[in-house]
Amino acid sequence: MNLNKLRDEIHENAVKHGFWEGERSIAECLALIHSGVSEALEADRKGQYANGNIKPETIDWMTKTWEKSTFMENFILKVKDTFEDELADVVIRCLDLCGHLSFSVNDRFSDLILEYTDNEMKGLTIPERLFVIHSVISKRGEWDENLYIIEIVATVFQIARVSNIDIEKHIDLKMKYNSTRPYKHGKKY
Repeated sequence: MNLNKLRDEIHENAVKHGFWEGERSIAECLALIHSGVSEALEADRKGQYANGNIKPETIDWMTKTWEKSTFMENFILKVKDTFEDELADVVIRCLDLCGHLSFSVNDRFSDLILEYTDNEMKGLTIPERLFVIHSVISKRGEWDENLYIIEIVATVFQIARVSNIDIEKHIDLKMKYNSTRPYKHGKKY
């Protein structure tokens, strides 16, 4: 996956939808990333998962099709607001911020040493895994801002990997859905 290309596509869509009109602080962006992590926690608490609710071949089909009404119907019924969907949203928000700040993601992704190994991450509960993301977000200012935002992305990828979630497909589905949404997705910011 070319994360810089994905970053550019995500940021372009966010700009088209008005998210970068006027002033927008890094703190606001990080608060929205925290919100996405909390939404993933709520999805887990409610048992809202796409895996098990939708066949892998349907996800494959949804990533390839663009018959809007069929896609939207399937996305809203089977994917929207699930744990996987919210994790994808966290990555999208991070990559949008990287796009706004012109941070290169690919160059730094391999530099990361994550706090937990995959085996250690597997031993954590979902709330504990999500707390790791909150902790990474809260590190702001401790080191290179570029690297820490990318660490959030890498941590989500790690959680997806140990949870058997194809995060790339869920990012693709969420981006497709987001492209159909109204200005600022109908929200204030």
